[in-house]
Amino acid sequence: MVKKMNEVITLSVKEVYNYLTSIANQRNNTIRYSAMEEKFGMEHSLQNLQKLTEVLDHTMMYNKMKDEPLLAALVVNEKGYPGKGFYRTLKKLNIEYDNEIDFHNKEIQRIRKFNWKKWD
Repeated sequence: MVKKMNEVITLSVKEVYNYLTSIANQRNNTIRYSAMEEKFGMEHSLQNLQKLTEVLDHTMMYNKMKDEPLLAALVVNEKGYPGKGFYRTLKKLNIEYDNEIDFHNKEIQRIRKFNWKKWD
C-alpha cells in the first residue's frame, strides 16, 4: 500500500511488480510514468518521480535475479520509451544492448510472452 508520510511517498517494489505483472500480457501493456504516479496515489512531483524510478530500478534487479524480462520496460515517457534511468540501470546490471529502441521493443515482446506470477 502507498502511504503518504509528511508528503513523502512510500512505495514498495512488490506493489509495483505485482501491478506490472497484471498488465504485462496485455496487447497495450505500456503505462506512462504519470499514470503510474496516479495509479499509486502519488501527486506529480520530482520527488515522487525519483521515488518511482528508484522502485523501478529495484524491480529490474529483482527481474534479473529471477531471470525474467524487465518489467520496468513497461513504464514509458510521452514518446513511448523508458527514461534514461532505465538504460543507466541496464548498465549497472551489466545488461548489454546495441540500440535503445531495439532493446526496448524486444523486451516488450519478451514481457508479453512470459508466464508471469504474482509476488506473494
